[in-house]
Amino acid sequence: MMRCEEPGWFRIGRWCSAERRSLWARLDSDSGAVELCAGREGDDAYVRVERGDAAHEGILDVVTYAKYATET
Repeated sequence: MMRCEEPGWFRIGRWCSAERRSLWARLDSDSGAVELCAGREGDDAYVRVERGDAAHEGILDVVTYAKYATET
């Protein structure tokens, strides 16, 4: 299974011309972590930012605004 097809992922980036590469995010409601994946079906790059990490709040804001933009 491709990472971006796992439960909870939503696309926040543009598609490449082949519609295979983009940027996806997932918010872990249990731990508060933010996950990002990118590339071919989300399998090329991955990062998880835990609550309490210095970058967490800023990344959460960016992902939240990007998610809103894709839904309006």
